[in-house]
Amino acid sequence: MNCWHCGTELIWGGDHDTEDNEEYDIVTNLSCPNCHSAVDVYHPSEKLIKEYKKHEKNKKISNWTNIPLLNVLDFMVMAKIIWW
Repeated sequence: MNCWHCGTELIWGGDHDTEDNEEYDIVTNLSCPNCHSAVDVYHPSEKLIKEYKKHEKNKKISNWTNIPLLNVLDFMVMAKIIWW
């Protein structure tokens, strides 16, 4: 992974368990040897991953149910006209 500021490859400092955090379970510390920036990368917990998957699943389902009924009926009428 490269530094956001200068593009130099970051140095891994270590992985640590997070404390008192239900959303993330591990934090990785990275640093830039060139511009001395520090980066913390948080790994999501299993609980957060499940919530994301549930949200994405519900989002896909809700997109299908948000189609206006009038548009569906218009399509059916048009399809019947073209079919006959």
